[in-house]
Amino acid sequence: MNKQSYIYIGVTIALSVLWIFFIYNPYSTEFEKLSQEIQANEAKLSDFELTIQKIPEFLKHREELKKKREFLNSRLYTKEEVINLFNLLHDEALKLNLKITEITPPIEELLYLNDIIPDSTKPQFLNIGVNLVGDYKNFGEFVKEIESESFFRGINNCKVSGSKEINNSLDLHIGFKALLGRIGEAS
Repeated sequence: MNKQSYIYIGVTIALSVLWIFFIYNPYSTEFEKLSQEIQANEAKLSDFELTIQKIPEFLKHREELKKKREFLNSRLYTKEEVINLFNLLHDEALKLNLKITEITPPIEELLYLNDIIPDSTKPQFLNIGVNLVGDYKNFGEFVKEIESESFFRGINNCKVSGSKEINNSLDLHIGFKALLGRIGEAS
């Protein structure tokens, strides 16, 4: 081999080395970065596809939870419901010429009812105490009327005190259990 062949071979090797360092390496590094980005984007895309596939199930579950929340909210007693109960008792007493002096739901029970989550298998009750002034007959009619209401669940206590000779009226007290959610419903 002659000297000129060595020069051609040397120049070819030098050009190959230069090509590798200045052209191939930067592009191969960029190519690797692009490959990694493509793989990352493919992973994101497959994750996104899985998410899209789960959307109908998620929407169905959300609707079920919404219905359950509406059902539970419908089971909650409302302040208006308790006020309606008091108004109903007041109207019954007025109709029978009885004067209500006090209606007392125990505050502890109201606080407890506000703190619990209602359960469809366990109804909510409230113990009510009603103090009245009137006579025996009208008191008996009052008790008969509230016993026929759908919310009534039993008498807890009853007390009659006073003398009929004085002012022709007695102090009357009845304590009973009311089922919340049934106020105003037909028996």
